[in-house]
Amino acid sequence: PDGGNPNEASAAKPSEPAPPTTSPAPTIETMQTYLVMILDGVQTNRIMNQEEQRKFEDATLKFLKGLELLDVNEVDLNDVKIWYQKLFETEVEKPDVNDDILQNSGDGTANANATAMEETNRQLQEIVPNSDSTLELQSTIKHFSLEVTIIVSVLYTPLPQPITQDLLNTLLN
Repeated sequence: PDGGNPNEASAAKPSEPAPPTTSPAPTIETMQTYLVMILDGVQTNRIMNQEEQRKFEDATLKFLKGLELLDVNEVDLNDVKIWYQKLFETEVEKPDVNDDILQNSGDGTANANATAMEETNRQLQEIVPNSDSTLELQSTIKHFSLEVTIIVSVLYTPLPQPITQDLLNTLLN
Protein backbone atom coordinates (compact mmCIF):
# COMPACT_ATOMS: atom_id res chain seq x y z
CA PRO A 1 0.00 0.00 0.00
CA ASP A 2 1.00 3.46 -0.72
CA GLY A 3 0.21 4.86 2.73
CA GLY A 4 -3.04 6.45 1.70
CA ASN A 5 -5.98 7.27 3.82
CA PRO A 6 -6.80 4.59 6.44
CA ASN A 7 -10.54 5.08 5.75
CA GLU A 8 -9.99 3.92 2.20
CA ALA A 9 -8.46 0.70 3.44
CA SER A 10 -11.51 -0.10 5.56
CA ALA A 11 -13.76 0.59 2.59
CA ALA A 12 -12.00 -2.19 0.71
CA LYS A 13 -13.01 -4.77 3.36
CA PRO A 14 -16.00 -6.87 2.52
CA SER A 15 -19.01 -5.26 4.14
CA GLU A 16 -21.49 -7.05 6.34
CA PRO A 17 -24.62 -8.29 4.62
CA ALA A 18 -27.45 -5.81 4.56
CA PRO A 19 -30.32 -6.57 6.88
CA PRO A 20 -33.11 -8.44 5.13
CA THR A 21 -35.79 -6.22 3.68
CA THR A 22 -39.41 -7.04 3.44
CA SER A 23 -41.14 -6.48 0.19
CA PRO A 24 -44.48 -4.72 0.30
CA ALA A 25 -47.53 -6.92 0.29
CA PRO A 26 -48.82 -7.43 -3.20
CA THR A 27 -51.82 -5.31 -4.02
CA ILE A 28 -54.71 -6.75 -5.90
CA GLU A 29 -56.88 -4.30 -7.72
CA THR A 30 -60.38 -5.56 -8.27
CA MET A 31 -62.53 -4.43 -11.12
CA GLN A 32 -65.91 -3.23 -9.96
CA THR A 33 -68.90 -3.31 -12.22
CA TYR A 34 -72.35 -1.98 -11.47
CA LEU A 35 -75.34 -4.00 -12.65
CA VAL A 36 -79.03 -3.16 -12.37
CA MET A 37 -81.49 -5.98 -11.82
CA ILE A 38 -85.28 -5.71 -11.81
CA LEU A 39 -86.98 -8.27 -9.58
CA ASP A 40 -90.49 -8.32 -10.96
CA GLY A 41 -93.53 -9.37 -8.96
CA VAL A 42 -92.03 -9.21 -5.46
CA GLN A 43 -94.50 -10.20 -2.77
CA THR A 44 -93.85 -7.41 -0.29
CA ASN A 45 -94.07 -3.66 -0.62
CA ARG A 46 -90.69 -2.91 0.92
CA ILE A 47 -87.01 -3.08 0.09
CA MET A 48 -84.78 -5.85 1.47
CA ASN A 49 -83.61 -5.64 5.07
CA GLN A 50 -79.96 -6.31 6.03
CA GLU A 51 -80.43 -10.06 6.50
CA GLU A 52 -82.22 -10.40 3.17
CA GLN A 53 -79.53 -8.31 1.49
CA ARG A 54 -76.79 -10.58 2.84
CA LYS A 55 -78.61 -13.68 1.63
CA PHE A 56 -79.28 -12.09 -1.76
CA GLU A 57 -75.61 -11.14 -2.13
CA ASP A 58 -74.46 -14.65 -1.15
CA ALA A 59 -76.96 -16.33 -3.48
CA THR A 60 -76.06 -14.05 -6.40
CA LEU A 61 -72.32 -14.68 -5.92
CA LYS A 62 -72.87 -18.43 -5.62
CA PHE A 63 -75.05 -18.40 -8.75
CA LEU A 64 -72.47 -16.46 -10.77
CA LYS A 65 -69.51 -18.55 -9.58
CA GLY A 66 -71.38 -21.67 -10.63
CA LEU A 67 -71.70 -20.57 -14.24
CA GLU A 68 -69.45 -22.37 -16.69
CA LEU A 69 -69.31 -19.38 -19.01
CA LEU A 70 -67.39 -17.38 -16.41
CA ASP A 71 -64.93 -20.25 -15.93
CA VAL A 72 -64.37 -20.56 -19.68
CA ASN A 73 -63.64 -16.83 -19.90
CA GLU A 74 -61.41 -16.97 -16.78
CA VAL A 75 -63.53 -14.46 -14.87
CA ASP A 76 -62.77 -14.80 -11.16
CA LEU A 77 -65.35 -13.05 -8.98
CA ASN A 78 -64.52 -11.73 -5.55
CA ASP A 79 -67.73 -10.32 -4.10
CA VAL A 80 -71.26 -9.05 -4.72
CA LYS A 81 -72.73 -6.16 -2.73
CA ILE A 82 -76.04 -4.34 -2.98
CA TRP A 83 -75.45 -0.67 -3.66
CA TYR A 84 -79.00 0.63 -4.17
CA GLN A 85 -82.63 -0.53 -3.97
CA LYS A 86 -85.82 1.09 -5.17
CA LEU A 87 -89.35 -0.26 -4.99
CA PHE A 88 -91.80 0.38 -7.83
CA GLU A 89 -95.54 -0.03 -7.43
CA THR A 90 -97.88 -0.24 -10.37
CA GLU A 91 -101.52 -1.12 -10.66
CA VAL A 92 -102.28 -3.81 -13.18
CA GLU A 93 -105.76 -4.23 -14.59
CA LYS A 94 -107.38 -7.58 -13.98
CA PRO A 95 -109.56 -9.08 -16.65
CA ASP A 96 -113.14 -7.92 -16.16
CA VAL A 97 -114.02 -10.35 -13.39
CA ASN A 98 -117.50 -8.91 -12.80
CA ASP A 99 -118.55 -10.01 -16.30
CA ASP A 100 -116.99 -13.43 -15.72
CA ILE A 101 -119.03 -13.89 -12.54
CA LEU A 102 -122.28 -12.97 -14.25
CA GLN A 103 -121.70 -15.44 -17.08
CA ASN A 104 -123.05 -18.91 -16.45
CA SER A 105 -120.21 -21.36 -16.05
CA GLY A 106 -122.48 -24.33 -16.59
CA ASP A 107 -122.29 -25.57 -13.01
CA GLY A 108 -124.21 -22.68 -11.46
CA THR A 109 -121.18 -21.44 -9.50
CA ALA A 110 -120.97 -18.12 -11.35
CA ASN A 111 -124.64 -17.35 -10.77
CA ALA A 112 -124.35 -18.34 -7.11
CA ASN A 113 -121.38 -15.96 -6.69
CA ALA A 114 -123.28 -13.12 -8.37
CA THR A 115 -126.35 -13.80 -6.20
CA ALA A 116 -124.18 -13.81 -3.05
CA MET A 117 -122.63 -10.49 -4.02
CA GLU A 118 -126.07 -8.95 -4.66
CA GLU A 119 -127.30 -10.21 -1.26
CA THR A 120 -124.26 -8.74 0.49
CA ASN A 121 -124.88 -5.39 -1.24
CA ARG A 122 -128.56 -5.45 -0.12
CA GLN A 123 -127.48 -6.15 3.48
CA LEU A 124 -124.90 -3.36 3.29
CA GLN A 125 -127.63 -0.92 2.19
CA GLU A 126 -129.77 -2.00 5.18
CA ILE A 127 -126.92 -1.37 7.62
CA VAL A 128 -125.88 1.94 6.09
CA PRO A 129 -129.03 3.19 4.32
CA ASN A 130 -127.64 6.38 2.74
CA SER A 131 -124.43 4.79 1.58
CA ASP A 132 -123.44 4.56 -2.06
CA SER A 133 -121.16 1.65 -1.13
CA THR A 134 -121.57 -1.59 -2.96
CA LEU A 135 -119.45 -4.65 -3.02
CA GLU A 136 -117.47 -5.00 -6.21
CA LEU A 137 -114.57 -7.16 -7.08
CA GLN A 138 -111.31 -5.28 -7.49
CA SER A 139 -110.55 -4.49 -11.09
CA THR A 140 -106.87 -3.73 -10.45
CA ILE A 141 -104.17 -5.35 -8.40
CA LYS A 142 -100.99 -3.82 -7.02
CA HIS A 143 -97.84 -5.11 -8.62
CA PHE A 144 -94.43 -4.54 -7.00
CA SER A 145 -91.03 -4.59 -8.67
CA LEU A 146 -87.72 -4.09 -6.93
CA GLU A 147 -84.82 -2.44 -8.73
CA VAL A 148 -81.53 -3.60 -7.22
CA THR A 149 -78.17 -2.17 -8.25
CA ILE A 150 -75.33 -4.48 -7.31
CA ILE A 151 -71.58 -4.05 -7.36
CA VAL A 152 -69.76 -7.12 -8.61
CA SER A 153 -66.07 -7.17 -7.69
CA VAL A 154 -64.01 -9.11 -10.21
CA LEU A 155 -60.70 -10.37 -8.89
CA TYR A 156 -59.30 -11.34 -12.29
CA THR A 157 -60.41 -11.33 -15.88
CA PRO A 158 -58.47 -11.18 -19.14
CA LEU A 159 -61.47 -9.42 -20.69
CA PRO A 160 -61.80 -5.64 -20.87
CA GLN A 161 -64.13 -4.07 -18.32
CA PRO A 162 -67.00 -3.28 -20.75
CA ILE A 163 -67.02 -6.86 -22.06
CA THR A 164 -66.93 -8.30 -18.54
CA GLN A 165 -69.80 -6.02 -17.54
CA ASP A 166 -71.87 -7.05 -20.58
CA LEU A 167 -71.16 -10.72 -19.87
CA LEU A 168 -72.30 -10.43 -16.25
CA ASN A 169 -75.33 -8.36 -17.23
CA THR A 170 -76.36 -10.95 -19.81
CA LEU A 171 -75.98 -13.77 -17.32
CA LEU A 172 -78.08 -12.04 -14.66
CA ASN A 173 -80.83 -10.80 -16.94
